[in-house]
Amino acid sequence: FRSPARGWLAPFVRQSDLLTGENGVYSLGKFVYVGKGVRGEEKNFGLRLEEKVMNKPELSFRNVESWEVHELDQKREFGIKMHRLLARLASPDALEVTIRASVSKGILTEEESNYLRREIGLLFEDPRFKGYFEGGTTFNEKAILDPDGNKHIPDKVIQVDDHLLVVDFKTGAESPLEHSRQVLKYIQLLGQMGYTNVKGEIYYTDSGKVVEV
Repeated sequence: FRSPARGWLAPFVRQSDLLTGENGVYSLGKFVYVGKGVRGEEKNFGLRLEEKVMNKPELSFRNVESWEVHELDQKREFGIKMHRLLARLASPDALEVTIRASVSKGILTEEESNYLRREIGLLFEDPRFKGYFEGGTTFNEKAILDPDGNKHIPDKVIQVDDHLLVVDFKTGAESPLEHSRQVLKYIQLLGQMGYTNVKGEIYYTDSGKVVEV
């Protein structure tokens, strides 16, 4: 896919007399630092045409010590993919099959699959995490309907002996209070269904921290 905007935006930037460019980076003017009576020129910021996502031109401001403008979005997207994989994973032995299925469906790239295989393999070295996939009857991403017909989908519900354990995996920033409310809602709904002994846990994949609900 090629964005129609590139047809007019790129020539405008390249042909403009106001901009100076080198190696695909275009600059306009100079930044001047003003502070405590000292004036001096700061390193110029560049205007760059990028084609990283579906060939869509994007504008970003960078200095020499630039950071990746896509880094946060990529990390967030990758966290979502890891979360989905963990929620669907039935057992440690099913990891490879689950990853290959995601690759064949176009959900994961080969590079992402290699990284996830390594990262999840490290998670299984934690006995607490590994225990979520061993023993009991497991229900992955099963929808629970509340009285108003709204769907609530816990990552994993494990039935062991006389109790249920609700597990929610979190791949991003830790927010125990907010996440606990979410798991508590699952527990309450299961209680309304007649399950009297229900516990909940939140597992943060970045730190291995466990919050019991």
